[in-house]
Amino acid sequence: MNRSLILTCMMAAAFTACSEDDDDGAATGGTGGTGGTTADAAAETPDGEGCEHMAEGPSAAVAASADVATAGAIADDHTRYDVTFVDLDGGQKGGAVTFAADEMGDFHFFFDTAVPYQVTDAAGTVVEVEVSSPGTDACTDIKQWDVVELDVGTYTLTFGPTDAAGVKIVVEHGGAAHDHEH
Repeated sequence: MNRSLILTCMMAAAFTACSEDDDDGAATGGTGGTGGTTADAAAETPDGEGCEHMAEGPSAAVAASADVATAGAIADDHTRYDVTFVDLDGGQKGGAVTFAADEMGDFHFFFDTAVPYQVTDAAGTVVEVEVSSPGTDACTDIKQWDVVELDVGTYTLTFGPTDAAGVKIVVEHGGAAHDHEH
């Protein structure tokens, strides 16, 4: 099955799941507008959550590192991580951050800039991105949306080489429907 069809199926499932009534009894769902965060983007879908937290935070500064042992950490805790890259050879930027998956499943990685990166497990094995999209219809703040299936464990995201000085990241677990205060 090709990546476009997989992404279409995953997005359809996410939007179908969000058609349930919210706490106010009003139906939510559908795709959002073309700019920023919309009421529909605030729906409890992975991309709705990604848009909301990319635009509104909360945010945390994280420094990437050339050495995984000193790399900053990101999480799927409804936080936008503003990752600053380090200098690499040839005037390029990049570096590593870690991510600990405390349950298995699909994790949605939302980026404000399209940047090259790879995910590796604790043994150093590359974990393939299942689906990649240049954004979402829910908002314009997301420029790259990748879905990666992970088991419980700690992973490393290694960025670069790139011209970008850093990237903003929001991570959502595929089963992200929940109640939380902002």
